[in-house]
Amino acid sequence: MKAETAQVAGIEQASAPCFYPEDENGQAFEWGDGTPHWTTASEAWRMLRVIRRDDRGLDLRLRRETEPCWHVACDECGYRYDEDEWCCHFLNLAEARAAADDSGWTTVHGRLLCSECAVESDECPVTPPGQAVVAES
Repeated sequence: MKAETAQVAGIEQASAPCFYPEDENGQAFEWGDGTPHWTTASEAWRMLRVIRRDDRGLDLRLRRETEPCWHVACDECGYRYDEDEWCCHFLNLAEARAAADDSGWTTVHGRLLCSECAVESDECPVTPPGQAVVAES
């Protein structure tokens, strides 16, 4: 399957596949509200030690995604879209775009703005959520 290559304002694909924890049954391990992902092996191993310390007895392994994840970041302030202080990693462009739209992020003149920057922005017109602008490449 060919990876998506479209670029959207504020949404970018990581340069390499991320690492995530997998349980003894081969399932992605959920911690908190989702499956944590890390961009480097060293970061992944460090956090895996924290998870194992907090939840003793877990038999977890690190796996690597087959494709790079997608991230959402505000073009104004650089804030990375998150849930409960974790930077979210999305499996595809559609998931990333939907998360931004559902959270009140908006596109202004081709720039993706978090809900706080969108309110402070004096630029008009604002593209309503759900109508993110795809940049020409």
